[in-house]
Amino acid sequence: MPELRAAVGVAIFVGVAWVLSSHKRRFPVRVVVGGLALQLGLAALVLGWTPGQQYLQAFAGGLVDLLNYAVKPPAETLFGALGTGDPTSSVGFAFAFAGTGLVAIIFFSTLLAILYYLKIMPAIVWAFGLVLKRALGVSGAEAMASAANVCVGQTEAPLAIRPYLDKLTRSELMAVMTGGFATIAGSVLVIYIGLIGGAAPQLANIGGDFLAASIMSAPAALLIAKVMVPETGTPETARAVSFREAVRGDGRNANLIDAATTGAREGLFLYLNVVAMLLAFTALVLAVNWGLKGVHFSVGGWTVREGDLTLQTIFGYLLAPAAWAIGVAWADCQAVGSLLGIKITTNEFVAMDQMSQLLTAEPAAGAASAVGAFQDPRSARLAVYALCGFANFASIGIQIGGISSLAPGRKSELAKLGLRAMVGGAMASWMTAAVAGLFI
Repeated sequence: MPELRAAVGVAIFVGVAWVLSSHKRRFPVRVVVGGLALQLGLAALVLGWTPGQQYLQAFAGGLVDLLNYAVKPPAETLFGALGTGDPTSSVGFAFAFAGTGLVAIIFFSTLLAILYYLKIMPAIVWAFGLVLKRALGVSGAEAMASAANVCVGQTEAPLAIRPYLDKLTRSELMAVMTGGFATIAGSVLVIYIGLIGGAAPQLANIGGDFLAASIMSAPAALLIAKVMVPETGTPETARAVSFREAVRGDGRNANLIDAATTGAREGLFLYLNVVAMLLAFTALVLAVNWGLKGVHFSVGGWTVREGDLTLQTIFGYLLAPAAWAIGVAWADCQAVGSLLGIKITTNEFVAMDQMSQLLTAEPAAGAASAVGAFQDPRSARLAVYALCGFANFASIGIQIGGISSLAPGRKSELAKLGLRAMVGGAMASWMTAAVAGLFI
């Protein structure tokens, strides 16, 4: 029964957050009730309401069309076969990141920078931040940062509240960091849509799920963050951030051209960071698997032969309960648990690559409705929600470096909160998946 599984899953994730709380007696009832109500409302709007589904799919389809029209031609011109290949072919991730991925990330980063300069994106962020503020009763600054994380990355979102960063309470800082880990940047969202949608025709409309996941994870991140580090101080922005404050800009860009060049430069930096992390952590995973290939043992009736033990299988077993709590079919829990573990220990790009391989694998014998290695198509969609976020060990360093460059005096506190916020971000994404499961 999906309703019961979702309720159990949400209760488990909130309960774990409370166990990890720095002040267990300060359980934020309003934030939890408001956060769950807002998540359910958003899920009902974009997943359970037909017009909402159609709008979200149309928006995702527009992103893909924009990618095909504005990004692929220059990618084909610059990179030839890498810009025209199939992401599910032998070209694999080379397609996604050496060709179209580079152009897509730079283009969307530039586009977002222009929209910010024109005050369009700040207005959208302010409106969503106001909803979060009113529903959860959180401060204006943390609501704005959480709303910004829906659109931009974990190091760009804090720019929306740059004047307040030095004055944030510890609880607010935790909320800002957790929101960065729980959501995903628009500049890489299009890559995921193309990669996963291309790997499984049955999931061709997966773009709507990616968008829904990022939107729904904003209130989930605030909920988990406030349970783990409850507010004990008095936020300076206890009131909502005014519209004038939200759209006044950060003064980084002199004009539209300057904003575009800044966006392009930041997009290139993001791309190089993605490639470096992919190379480093994929190699590390393979190195660990190489060290494990000679391990073999037998415990009771359970036998592990040489070559059976890998990092993926270890995490598959460790996080299978988390996959079950999300609502994944038990037959797919080991596979989804493996993806969750790979995402946390390496990054979401490697996990998405692993997922694309599972989607293109041969279905198990007798699994009539299977999507690749997933015996239940619903499991694949729930995995998308659970993986849609930046919660991994490498991102801790990225986020600490990014936010401390804006608020150098908070570097020590950022470092202390880093691991806690990353765990909170992962659980927020899992809770989003559990809630989405009610409507999938």
